[in-house]
Amino acid sequence: MPTLKKETIVKGYGKAAINDTDRDHSNDPFVVKKVEAAKSFLRKNGLPDHLTKMAAK
Repeated sequence: MPTLKKETIVKGYGKAAINDTDRDHSNDPFVVKKVEAAKSFLRKNGLPDHLTKMAAK
C-alpha cells in the first residue's frame, strides 16, 4: 500500500508535507519527561520580562 502524501500551505511557512503514517510522539516517555522538566523549570524561574509582555497580549 503506498504512503499517502498530502501537501498543504501552512501560514507563514510555505508548503508542508503531511504524512498519515508518522508516529504520534505525545505519549512518548522521553518527550513527556522533557515537557514536565520544562514546565517545572518555568514554574520555578518564570519567563523573562520580554516574553511575559508578549504572552500578556
